[in-house]
Amino acid sequence: MSELDSLSAGASRREFFRKVLGAGTVLAVASGKGVGPTFSAAQVADVDSVVSFPSIRELHAFRQRLPHGQPVNVKGSLFEWIGASLVPLGPVTVKAFAATGDGETDDTDAILAAVEMASRYHKPVFFPAGTYRCSSRIALSSGAYGDGPESTIIQAVNDGGRHYNFFHIIGSGLYEGLTVDGAVSDDPAEWTDANHDSFNGWGAIGVSANHVIVRNCVARNSWRANVRCELANHVALENLKVTRSRGVYGDGFYFQRSHFITLENCHAHDHTRIGFVCEGGASSAGIDRITQGVTFIGCKAEYGHDQSRDYGGREFNTGFWFENATQISCYNCIALDQRETGFRFSGTSRILTDVVARSTAQFSFIDCYARYTSVGFQGTGIDEDAMGHVTFTGCVSDGNDQGFGCNLINARLDNCSYFHSGGGQQARAVSTGKGSIVTVDGFFEQWTDRPDAVHDPELDAGSVSTFSSNLPRDVTVRNYRTQDGRPAIIKYRVTSDQAVTLRVENTTFSTPRLMAQSTFLDCVIHDAGWVEAIKAEGCEFIDFSGNANALVANNCRFSRSNERNRLLYIYSRHASSEPFFLITNSLFIGDLENGAEFVFVNSSAGLEDVSRAHDLYLNGCVFHNTGKITNNCCINLKRSAKASRVVAMGSCRSSGIRFFTARDDQLVGEVFEI
Repeated sequence: MSELDSLSAGASRREFFRKVLGAGTVLAVASGKGVGPTFSAAQVADVDSVVSFPSIRELHAFRQRLPHGQPVNVKGSLFEWIGASLVPLGPVTVKAFAATGDGETDDTDAILAAVEMASRYHKPVFFPAGTYRCSSRIALSSGAYGDGPESTIIQAVNDGGRHYNFFHIIGSGLYEGLTVDGAVSDDPAEWTDANHDSFNGWGAIGVSANHVIVRNCVARNSWRANVRCELANHVALENLKVTRSRGVYGDGFYFQRSHFITLENCHAHDHTRIGFVCEGGASSAGIDRITQGVTFIGCKAEYGHDQSRDYGGREFNTGFWFENATQISCYNCIALDQRETGFRFSGTSRILTDVVARSTAQFSFIDCYARYTSVGFQGTGIDEDAMGHVTFTGCVSDGNDQGFGCNLINARLDNCSYFHSGGGQQARAVSTGKGSIVTVDGFFEQWTDRPDAVHDPELDAGSVSTFSSNLPRDVTVRNYRTQDGRPAIIKYRVTSDQAVTLRVENTTFSTPRLMAQSTFLDCVIHDAGWVEAIKAEGCEFIDFSGNANALVANNCRFSRSNERNRLLYIYSRHASSEPFFLITNSLFIGDLENGAEFVFVNSSAGLEDVSRAHDLYLNGCVFHNTGKITNNCCINLKRSAKASRVVAMGSCRSSGIRFFTARDDQLVGEVFEI
């Protein structure tokens, strides 16, 4: 005799319930007495036995004969007959209310009846394997589950309208093992301006509750978002897969005005807007109107297409989008095949600055990966008083024209990478825009077939570069590496009255144009062009053949790979008598016999007679000619002696240099021969 049979035959009813319910969430308990139209009142009256009915409707035919406290099994759900009511003792199966799950019958009434009873007694709803068609919203408040997303399918009936939240979670609990189908209309044979938003159907899953867990589910074929979470708190989504989200706002996962959400191993595929969205409502309404504290772990957004911008609209494809949100973290997340951006955060709410102690939005991306999008990672704030704070750690932009874009944000990039081949005029590994404060540390760039635009001072393309019309506030680049040790291209080409500071450390790079107050430490600078102002320590300048407006250098080396290039070109634009060019303890080395002069000093027209404006100060420097002795001058001062002088202190020249300056009256002090 089995344990269940033994318990049914002789154990106390309380012990029987305890062991049956403890054995599992759902048990198809065998009937203790045969139940049918011929069973006797004595058979039913034994409350230590369980009687089975094929459906609730069949049970009602015998309701007058059921004693108080009678245990009842209907299609695997266990009930107790209390007074004139059936009280569920565990999960309520929709089969108990005669749902067929055959994929053809409309099971709406059976499903809603099961949900109503489960909600009334705070029990979960069970959907056994099958396909259940339903023409009404299903509002669940106490949990639901099925036999797995491959086996249990709940499918909306498309009535030609547009509806949110077909499977609507309005109460706390666990929801798992289901596929929910919003029955959105078919895709057009050819997408056009007229039909790209002509879809109808349901949004598959909606969450409007606190303390909810949804796991091991599939949501598919939705109008707008497949999973919509609004005004919800403390929600965990685990192993959810969504596919085919349609319409202008066809999102995989959408979160609005929700707090403390965790998504783990969730996958958004085939959407016409965004894979994962976090945003808030009106920014003037209060802190509860933003989305806060969302964590993505191992999530993936894939195949965004037919964005409304392709058809004259404003919305576009992005893998992950965060707006009017804060404290958002992504760990090991992936964005693939998006028309516009892999990861994007934009438009920090004013509530974050005006209400919450003037703090700003916070975002972190750790070991995330973006591939085959226009921009890998993009961040934009509102203004310099409402900047977002973001950290990128170990993130990779692969095959995207623009890798990391930072505009009106405070950003830090640690050990990130940019892999690309070719590119257009906007191709950049790191973009720094208006008012941003950006630190790039340990970055690796593998960029084959760089476009010619990276060397053009009039174009934005480069390794680290500005946007075309805006300047950052402060940028630091450290330990930037490229494949095969090629120089990175650092470019700031927009002039402005605003002071822009750039600090580069332990990096090999070149710069066609650098309109910033720059500090270089332990760098190798190749082939520099037009630069604004430089302070350099422990650097090597190779082919610095452009022009510098201001330069202070210590313990540096100036050399060239092509003897036609000057070691240093100074072009002053200062209408001031303050010195701007000071070089100490540095080495100038090259073939002066067969090459150009080492240093060339020039100035803007009209500044020739500004006293001391273009003087070059040398202290403890060495000038070494690797060629034969020559009459070529070492330093060429184009302007008059009054405006341009070399002031030398403790400096030396090799014996191969006869003339340090073109005229003796241009040299103040003495340069000793060694």
